[in-house]
Amino acid sequence: MLPLIFSSSIMNSMIKNFLRNTFFPLLLLTILGSSSDQWITSLMESELLSPQGASGWIWFYGLLSLTLNLLYPLLTTLVVLSGLQGQKIIPFIRQFSEAAVIEQMRAWGKSMAWAFLLIIPGLIRLLGYLLVPFVVCLNPDYQRGQIDALSESRKIFRRSPWKITFLFVLIAGVVPTLMTSFDEYKVLWKTPAPAFALCVVEMLLNICFIWGLWTLYRKGSTDEPAISMERH
Repeated sequence: MLPLIFSSSIMNSMIKNFLRNTFFPLLLLTILGSSSDQWITSLMESELLSPQGASGWIWFYGLLSLTLNLLYPLLTTLVVLSGLQGQKIIPFIRQFSEAAVIEQMRAWGKSMAWAFLLIIPGLIRLLGYLLVPFVVCLNPDYQRGQIDALSESRKIFRRSPWKITFLFVLIAGVVPTLMTSFDEYKVLWKTPAPAFALCVVEMLLNICFIWGLWTLYRKGSTDEPAISMERH
């Protein structure tokens, strides 16, 4: 009973410290990310519904959307990881953001290359690369240039494939689908109070998702090597 109480008090202290250090930066980032996404989406819809037809601006807005979809989740992950590691946010982002962006772009490129050939292998690759930011920020061997972030991410993924897949499907698939019924309330400049509440919900879901991946990463990075499913 005593170890359980001790463990519970440590966890409560960790959660309090985490929220104290990251709650407001994460909330601000979520509001900016969500508002930017809504703004870009509205611009693209206006172009597509224009009586004159879509202009060349549609490509620029598409590029903005792609950039946002790369940077917003990655920055959120870095902020959450800085809190989980007990480090200051700005120095942590400065230290790891460049490498994280480069490796994430590599992961995107390889996932899309596989998806062009076959959808399922592309999706499996995408799931396998979910842990890339964790490798970049937390693995000393990567930071010394001794391992490849994408290969290491896939190796750790293979140790808990179903748990990571379930977490991804639940947080990135099922919950957002259920929340689509609230889309009309997400625009901050039209419905500020509901939009703010939805931003808080989105932030908490992001924390749960990244915290879950962090837990599985730590477990997977200390386990025995996974049995490869590939033929040699």
